[in-house]
Amino acid sequence: MTLVREAMVSVPKTLDAGASVQEAGELLSRTEVRAVYVTEEQRLLGVVTRKTLVREVIAHGLDPRTTELGAITPLAVGVTPEQALGVFGLTGMTAYFGLKEIGQPKPGETVLVSAAAGATGSIAVQLAKAAGCPVLGIAGGRTKCTWVQEVAGADACIDYKSENVWQRLQELAPRGVDVVFENVGGALLEAAIMSLALRGRIVLCGTISNYDADPHAQRGVRFLLNLGLKRARMEGFIALDYEARYPEAIAAIMQLMASGKLQTAEDVQHGFDHIPATLRRLFEGKNLGKQLLKLADPPLARV
Repeated sequence: MTLVREAMVSVPKTLDAGASVQEAGELLSRTEVRAVYVTEEQRLLGVVTRKTLVREVIAHGLDPRTTELGAITPLAVGVTPEQALGVFGLTGMTAYFGLKEIGQPKPGETVLVSAAAGATGSIAVQLAKAAGCPVLGIAGGRTKCTWVQEVAGADACIDYKSENVWQRLQELAPRGVDVVFENVGGALLEAAIMSLALRGRIVLCGTISNYDADPHAQRGVRFLLNLGLKRARMEGFIALDYEARYPEAIAAIMQLMASGKLQTAEDVQHGFDHIPATLRRLFEGKNLGKQLLKLADPPLARV
């Protein structure tokens, strides 16, 4: 048996934000969750499958190389657990392929990113800047907007909590927005649709504003006619479709990081019992960057 000394998981957005610790534990027992395990020998990146609860891995020192934990990959030298679950994990892959393959920004085109201070949005902002595009971000609160501009490098950031997003977009992009990297949905998506340039592209990455709501009680997105008038398109995608090309994305991201053109932010909370509170941070917009939960600190007794 291999002792698991630490475990850090990427918090999923697929549970009601008011869930209890027990409900959160049940989620982790039936949902694939990417996790990094630090053992006595090495750091391993794996997927917790429906057969194994994260708490059991910590409490009983289960061997992380068993098939119950899914595919296991040793982390490359120099890659931290935070980076493995964030910029070099599905977060980074989503930003890279969503922008490159669906958005297809050309140098000089204006790119709009909602949830620009979030895990995926913050990377999308910087990838768009690296592609030679003016970038506008949308985030909640001046602290986040300041980070999006001063650290991520956006040309401007709209605070949706205190500003009229549609009016600000008319001021910042009077000719329209060419590419929208959409993470929020709802009113922010509607403002983006109304601000599209001719042949604009909306990359539908997520709609976090609706994740915690009854889908039958939600009203539909308005202003869809503008997609037709602008000859625009809105397209969804799943990063897993590009799994064979992950090495390409990782190499490109590593190059940007090495040159100082891509910065990452992680919001790390601690303790299994804090799963519900950590989850709520996503829905309340409290996290800056990738939301992670560290389940345990070394040393743990061997069972």
